[in-house]
Amino acid sequence: MVSATLDELNTEGYVSDSRFTEVAVRARLRTDDGPIKIRAYLSQRGIIDSLIKHYLPTDQEFWLERALKLDQLNCMKRSISPQEAVTHEAWSIRSRLLKNRGYPANIIRQVLESESD
Repeated sequence: MVSATLDELNTEGYVSDSRFTEVAVRARLRTDDGPIKIRAYLSQRGIIDSLIKHYLPTDQEFWLERALKLDQLNCMKRSISPQEAVTHEAWSIRSRLLKNRGYPANIIRQVLESESD
């Protein structure tokens, strides 16, 4: 019964995994989520990998820019000065935020090392 109803809604275009994926990615980008968290969110909802790959940006520069902006906002919010930003304690705070937001280790490392240049 439910399966037949869902099939009918899908056939008529009322239910679309593609549309859901597109909207979900945009919404998650607005909340500054990273690629790992967005991918996990979509996978948990049964979205197939090919749709995720189609709608989720793969450009590393895109994710690096987003992570840098998020880190800068976090430092401002926590009043972490550029001199303090390179301390072990600040690195820990900064990396934990980015990790919890779903950014990969290589992006986090680039963000943290950009401050020490």
